[in-house]
Amino acid sequence: MKEIKAVIREQKLAPLYAMLRSRPDFPGMVVSKAEMYTAGPTDDTQHTIRQELTDHVRRCRLELVVPDESALPLFEAIVAGLAKGAAGDSRVWISDVERVSFVHKTSP
Repeated sequence: MKEIKAVIREQKLAPLYAMLRSRPDFPGMVVSKAEMYTAGPTDDTQHTIRQELTDHVRRCRLELVVPDESALPLFEAIVAGLAKGAAGDSRVWISDVERVSFVHKTSP
């Protein structure tokens, strides 16, 4: 199993979700709010007002746990769906998942 995670602009969520829902290999996803902080300048110069205003931005975090054979096609679809925009708008990565358990309530 693999976990695909992405941090994206909030306005990209609806079109990305619509695209993913059309795919037969889409298992669903968890979406949460995320706060992203930039690294800032690497030298000792003073921050500009623009840097101060863009140092902290709101994003959405997506998490999908998928079978190994679906991971790369879904990853590539997400990257393609997010490809339009400014540099640094989104981050997408894949991690290995050691174990998954789908917990559900059963009757006694």
